[in-house]
Amino acid sequence: MTNVFSILDILNGSGIVEDLIMSKVFTGSMPVIPPESIIREYGSEFINGMASGQKIKWKDTTYLGVHILEEAEPTGFQRLITEDIMGELDKVPEKIRKYIQSIVLSPFNNEYDSYFCKRRGREGPSFASADFINGQITIYALPIDRSVLKSALSEHLTLSHEAGHIIDFQIQPIELGFFAYSPRWSKAICEDNKVMRTRQDLTTYLVSPNAEEMKSLREDFADSVMFFSDDGCYKEFLRENYPNRYKILEELIGNP
Repeated sequence: MTNVFSILDILNGSGIVEDLIMSKVFTGSMPVIPPESIIREYGSEFINGMASGQKIKWKDTTYLGVHILEEAEPTGFQRLITEDIMGELDKVPEKIRKYIQSIVLSPFNNEYDSYFCKRRGREGPSFASADFINGQITIYALPIDRSVLKSALSEHLTLSHEAGHIIDFQIQPIELGFFAYSPRWSKAICEDNKVMRTRQDLTTYLVSPNAEEMKSLREDFADSVMFFSDDGCYKEFLRENYPNRYKILEELIGNP
């Protein structure tokens, strides 16, 4: 779940917190086939954050195998639109994107915000969360300009981070629980703490300020996936400073 403070402060990490239990486009010489959209009515049995019995009509757009849900009759609370998510999905490597089943542009805020504020020790609404069981990412409504929200999605690799939470739960048999709690991940963290950092201000235990703030192994795993998903400096940052985590993700996910 992404917090608005991490969006505005541009922290090194996506500010996502844990514990929420909650096509194809051809380019080049071929014509672009627009994504398929259909109006469907969904309730709380499918959409996280909706009141029991509540029903909303959604524009359900399938893009790169992912369902993007936007209000069919927008209330104006959610500033982002389907096309914004499509642009971000283009950047998520297929080996990570395949774990995402749906992305909901919710017109609501996160009902668990008060809990997460207490856990962080500061106020601020959540930006996103992941239902790691059903592979659903929820983007919450924030009263912030759309351009700022689009920048936050892009700069913090929000979709990749949330996908990291889904991968954490789904990468191994359910009875084994989250991979972030496995002895193998814990050992990697310990070994990475012996590595000389490229910068003196880097965290000494967990991979990001977000994970350190939450004191969360699951945030550590999700932020590691986020860095790993990048094709530029973030991925190199992970490889150089946290090579044991990097090696595990190479084995679990494959090189994106």
